Amino acid sequence: MYGHGCKLKRLLRPAVEAYLDEPTCTLAAQRAGIARSTLFVWMKLPAFRRMVEQVRYERWRHRPAPAGATSGASEPSLQRGGGSDSNERQAGRAAA
Repeated sequence: MYGHGCKLKRLLRPAVEAYLDEPTCTLAAQRAGIARSTLFVWMKLPAFRRMVEQVRYERWRHRPAPAGATSGASEPSLQRGGGSDSNERQAGRAAA
């Protein structure tokens, strides 16, 4: 059923993703398939702002791990006797 707000409901998520990905509002509107003026109107709506925050949060939650990141199990300081603190304690005991 078509009526008032139909385009907003259908195109809100694609418009938000385009808004976050594209460098200009013109390109974002073209990618979302709406007029630039429509995008500017939607940007003022609380629903659009909430969706922007939601998409940013989802992207943050699903971001790839940094290149140098390791899992907690392979951290030397978390393994039994493998941390630098334990080495310093052992060296201190041997010196005493």
